This record gives sequence, structure tokens and C-alpha cells, in this order.
Amino acid sequence: MLRATLRNLSAARLRLALTALAVVLGVAFVAGTFILSDTTGRAMDGEIAAAGGGTDVVVRGAATVSADAREPLPDALLATVLDVPGVSAVAGRATGAAELVDPAGGTVSGSWSAEAWAADPDLRPWRLRAGRAPATAGEIALDAAAARRAGLGVGDRVQVHLDSGAHRVTVTGLAGHGTAEGASGRSVILLAAGAARTLLHAPGWESVAADAAPGVDAEALRGRVAAVLPPGVEAVTGAQAMADARRDADASLALIRNSLLAFGLVSLFVAAFMIVNAFAITVAQRVRQAALMRALGASRGQVTRAVMTEALLVGLVASALGIAAGLAVARALSALLASSGLALPSDGLVLTVPTVLIALGIGVGVTLAAALRPALRAGRVAPLAALRDSAAPRDGHPLRRRVVAVALTAAGTGLIAAGLLADGVDPWLALGLGAAVLFLGAAGLMREAAGPLLRVLSGRSAASAPPPASAAATRCATRSAPPAPPRRS
Repeated sequence: MLRATLRNLSAARLRLALTALAVVLGVAFVAGTFILSDTTGRAMDGEIAAAGGGTDVVVRGAATVSADAREPLPDALLATVLDVPGVSAVAGRATGAAELVDPAGGTVSGSWSAEAWAADPDLRPWRLRAGRAPATAGEIALDAAAARRAGLGVGDRVQVHLDSGAHRVTVTGLAGHGTAEGASGRSVILLAAGAARTLLHAPGWESVAADAAPGVDAEALRGRVAAVLPPGVEAVTGAQAMADARRDADASLALIRNSLLAFGLVSLFVAAFMIVNAFAITVAQRVRQAALMRALGASRGQVTRAVMTEALLVGLVASALGIAAGLAVARALSALLASSGLALPSDGLVLTVPTVLIALGIGVGVTLAAALRPALRAGRVAPLAALRDSAAPRDGHPLRRRVVAVALTAAGTGLIAAGLLADGVDPWLALGLGAAVLFLGAAGLMREAAGPLLRVLSGRSAASAPPPASAAATRCATRSAPPAPPRRS
């Protein structure tokens, strides 16, 4: 049976190759989405760990709209926190949008941002690679990776555009983010702590980080700091702040991942229909072959398993190619998001074992599920079909098929209407599920309508053709025609 299956695959290689291409594209998009998500997640974890690894306590305002949007903190709060017993140093955090213009007057490309330089090394992720830290409003430091890409160095005069306007500044130092040369997915301008709020036009500090003195427990220090804070301001440990940052980053990343994953699942959904059609045509062309196998002693299950083995091989090969193509898809998606202004942190692509297993499972599972019905039809071929010119076994219960198609169409329409109009319903879930169900129903209805539609169209074509000549006219034309000249030997 295996040898016959391989021969069948070779005989229908063009049709199966086109079918496999649809699976490759779907699996590539799914795998690329997971690869991009894993890569970005690992880079985010590294950045969060570098940013908060030495912070013992974080003071932050009450959340307004989301965890990222909090009430700003006044300058006086830094002195209040610094006076708490056990606090050795404090630093305010302020960030903002920025744009950099090189000495020649050209805008340096990239996703630029600006943030305050913290004097205490335990309260900042940045480490000097060259030069010195900025000390005045006319000085900045650049992350080393961005400076290398822009061709800038210590001592260069550049112009920065911040929320407070354009400023001519001098690059005094180059810094790396933790052990890396720069921050992932963005380019950073570092401002002097004393001038950061003014340059960024910030109403207050986004948060205040505190470093504990040697021998002071972080949880105990958090309690002391919380006791002196005004209403609407909270203190959490550095570990808790890192966990919150990871959760917020995961939530933002999940939104992007789910949006991209939806396209991959839609492509696999369409690929399933192509697989059904490909194997249905293949089975219809092999009616006599299947009947001969049955006549020679093959059971119904063996014929069915032969078709499913073909689907398994197609699914495995297509899924493996899809995973390989997923690496290119991940790079393309990252570049596309970066070109639209949404640069995701990345430090080399990450391909994990769960991603491989999920992609293989989805690709092979969709292929096997789509080929199941044609395989069952092949198993139902009777041995006597080899002795007559017969077609593949017809599907029974046409009325049931029509009822199911109408029900699916109505259900899909209802789900789409609920997603658009109803309250208390997840609109994206309802719209996606409704579109899928409506697609299935419409496909079933088109199958039932194809026959009558073709008959109508063929009837119109026959009506528009010239009427055939009558038998009498044909006889007259035959009698009046001159006899054919004799052929010469």
C-alpha cells in the first residue's frame, strides 16, 4: 500500500504541489507570527530586566486610563522619598518623542525617543561606552548602536527636536543598554537629569525609582516609602514593577500577535477548501484503481488510509517548508511594522520547539481534516465499479446538505450582525467566527446552486444558437447537391 501511495503522489504531483503551496503559505504566516512574538518577547524581557534590575522601590501615580497612563509626580516627591531611612539614591523617570538632525542637516532615520539620564548606576540601564554623561541642557548622550548607524561620535554637534522645540546640543558620550550596544527596536537620546523635564516639556515625573542602602530589605523599604506618600501615589517593589511591565508588554504584544495570527488562520481556512477539492478530484479520477484494490482484497479501511497517508505526507512536507518560510515572514513583518512606525524590539530571530510543534500540528491537522471526507468516499467505492464506467460514489442526503448550508448561512449572518450591533459581545470574535461560518454556508449554497445555474446558462446558449435544419430540408439539400466527381486511381 505504501508503494502504491507513493506512486499516486508522483502521478498527481502538480495538483498536490499547488495544494501544498496553500498550506506552506498559511503555515509560514502562523509560524512567522509566533517567531516574531517569541523574538520580541525575549528582547522585551531582557530590556525590562536591564531597566529594573537594580531598582528596589518604584513610586508611581494612580493609573488613569491604563497602567501606562499615570498621574505625573512633582519634583518635591524626589526629596520626600530620598529622606526616607534606608534610601540611598532616587531618580525620576521621564521620556518623550524625539528627532535627531545630523551635523550636515539631514534627519537621522529611526524610531527615536528621549529619556532622562539617572546619576545612580543602579537606577539606570545605561552604561557609558565612551565619553561622559550629559550634565547640562546643551549636552546629550546617544546609545552606541544608534550613533554607529548614524555615523556620530563624541564631540559632534547635532540638533534634536523635542516637545519643547529644537535644540543645538553636543554629544558628550555613547552608552549601551545593559550588556547590549543599544535598545532594541528604538534609538535613544539621553538627557541630563536636571534638564530632562524642561526639555521634554513634561508636567512631572512618570515614576521615581529608589535604591536601598546596603542591608535594607526591598519589601521593608517599600513600606517605609509608602507611609510618607500622599494620596493617589503608590510604592511597589522593583520586582513587582518589573512583573507589571512584563504583563503590560505581553498584553501589547498579544494584540499584535493575535491580529497577525488571524491572517494566517484565514489563509489556512482557505487552504482547507483547496485541499478538499484537490483530493476530491484525485479520488474521482481513481475510482477504478480503488475498485481494483477492493477486488484484490483491500479493505475499505486500507483504501481510506492510503488516501490519508498521501494527505499526511503532503501536510508534513508543506508544514516543514512553511516553518522555514516563517523565518522570512518574521523578518518581513518586523520590517513592515518598523516602516509604519511600530518598531518592535528584536535581537535575532528566536525559533522555539513549541513554535515548531504548533506549526506542524496546524499544518498537518488542517491537511488531514480536509482530506478526510474524500478519503472516506474512496473507501466506499464498490469492487464492481472496476467492471463498469462509473463515477465516484455520490453523496447522499442532498436535502440535509441544503438545510445545513442554509442554517450555516443564517448563523454566520447573525454572528456578524451581533458583532456589529450587539452590546456585551466581543466584536472581533463575533465577526471572525461569523465570517468563517458564513463562508462555509455560502460554499454549501453555491454547490447546490451550481447545477441549476449551469442548466439555465446552457439553456440560454442553446436558445441563442441558430435552429437546426429540418429533416426534409436536409433531404432536399442532399438530393439537389451535385454528385461528387469520381476519384482517379
